[in-house]
Amino acid sequence: MIFRNLSVLILAITLSCNGEEVPVEPPRMYGVVDGVTVTASGEQLVMRGINLAGIAKSTEDHLFELSDEVISGLIADGIDSVRLLVFWNAVQPDGPDEFDQAYVSAVAQRVEALSEAGINVVLDMHQDLWGFPFNGHGAPDWACDDDIKEGYEPLSNWWLNYGTPQVTGCFDAFWSDLDLQSSYAEAWEALALASCTSERLVGFDLMNEPYAGTGTTDRDFDRKVLAPFFMRLMDRVEETCPSRLYFLEHSSAYLVGIADPWELDDVYQDRAVYGGHFYPLYIHEGTGSGYGGDIDELEKDLLLTVAPYQERGVPIWVGEYGGLTGHVGFEDYVEDLHSLFLSHGVSSALWDYYLNDVGMAFLDAEGERKQVFDSVFSTPAIVLSPSIILEHSADFAAGSMQAGFECLTGRELRVMLPAESCACTASPVGLIDSLVGPGIAEGSCIDNGRVSLECTCGP
Repeated sequence: MIFRNLSVLILAITLSCNGEEVPVEPPRMYGVVDGVTVTASGEQLVMRGINLAGIAKSTEDHLFELSDEVISGLIADGIDSVRLLVFWNAVQPDGPDEFDQAYVSAVAQRVEALSEAGINVVLDMHQDLWGFPFNGHGAPDWACDDDIKEGYEPLSNWWLNYGTPQVTGCFDAFWSDLDLQSSYAEAWEALALASCTSERLVGFDLMNEPYAGTGTTDRDFDRKVLAPFFMRLMDRVEETCPSRLYFLEHSSAYLVGIADPWELDDVYQDRAVYGGHFYPLYIHEGTGSGYGGDIDELEKDLLLTVAPYQERGVPIWVGEYGGLTGHVGFEDYVEDLHSLFLSHGVSSALWDYYLNDVGMAFLDAEGERKQVFDSVFSTPAIVLSPSIILEHSADFAAGSMQAGFECLTGRELRVMLPAESCACTASPVGLIDSLVGPGIAEGSCIDNGRVSLECTCGP
């Protein structure tokens, strides 16, 4: 069971040893053990989530309107977690020492509402193309000198603008300016402090898609620039909101196959999760050919990105994946990718929760889940296992999921059961409570022993 009171996290436990009180660190509320994400009690945390939401990039207040209907809809659609977009320019719009407390409080309210509903939350400090004036979200205007930004002329394909001297110049200035990075950390501290009382605030995605600037051609960028930045930032946030996870992406230099993977000092290994994105061009771009159904090639594409981190014992959470839902083979792509997520122990967050019959939207224009997502998101999913999952697979066409794990008395099991027709059977009988849906079904281990679990959603 994860801690219910924040004071438990920061209160040192003391034991008597030869008449002296020896302080003992309490277990992390969320941590990393043996290459998987775990709770303080040792349950494995698995996330089948979604980004919430890209529309906040363009709203005046940079917020997503989160209603009770949206929250209940997320659960009904088989989603247990969200990557909640937040923005530096919304936290500190006018200067490094000036905070928009209304925005910070609004984010905290959304985190709490999701948490109370049983939905896990990862806060994502989002940027694309740095920020103003290249984009209306990301870094605030004051964070890059006007003489660097001068002369910018946008290119038609938005991502090509990363290569412009102005966007590159702003990133280069950021990576070399510890004071500016400290201001970025202060924005994180404000968000973390306001949201930290929420039980299901799992952690922080420290920077969306870090661009290396001129360092994109530098093999050492992720190890010598990005990793130290992450470690300094983790230290700051940890003091403000201890015992969460940190989801760390790779830079553009790693994305193009130049940089080595980032490496962290040993002290950070119990809290760091790889949080990069997965967007094969054939399914993501408008000129893509679609998915041809070769799961072996898809696996090679996925492992090319994530395997170097898994080999170092770093858990994997794909913070964004998806593509144009009208592409050939898109439904097969989603099924095969989620099969690989299960077999390789990968958590994920789909891009993106919005309404549109085309594009990358999860919902159609009427607000219903698109049919191409039905088979995966209507299938049951383990989101909390009593111990490390030993085997995990799904038959998405049949709406069934199978898993094996060790039950340990008192530890919890949570399964997403998207419909009333969903049911689970555990073998042998008597080791675990019955699971009742729909929604996030909860049970606990009655005794110790190996369990085989099968959950199915009938017609």
